[in-house]
Amino acid sequence: MLLAFSPIQVNLGICEDLDIIITPNSPKSRSIPPVSGYYSDTDCTVYLQFMSDMGQVDICVISTSTGRMYYQSADSREGQAYVTISGASGNYNVLINAENGASYSGTFSID
Repeated sequence: MLLAFSPIQVNLGICEDLDIIITPNSPKSRSIPPVSGYYSDTDCTVYLQFMSDMGQVDICVISTSTGRMYYQSADSREGQAYVTISGASGNYNVLINAENGASYSGTFSID
């Protein structure tokens, strides 16, 4: 499942990847976020890709059903990061806070 608030896409009928749409948290920002992501149900992991240097980033994935939080810190210069979660059914919020002061969020659901 890809972290991009779009329809579920099926990969060769084997597993589902759900795009997650990541949006800036500032209402003034209209630019395309420098981060994209997806959820993979194969390994219950949220994958993020960084298209620009935002410095150190703190990532939090929150299950809105249970309140459980999953944290990861990463260096955006490496280009990617991941957070492994439980994979339990429900809705999830993804929060990204960058060293440069920017913050982004996204949501996805696991059926």
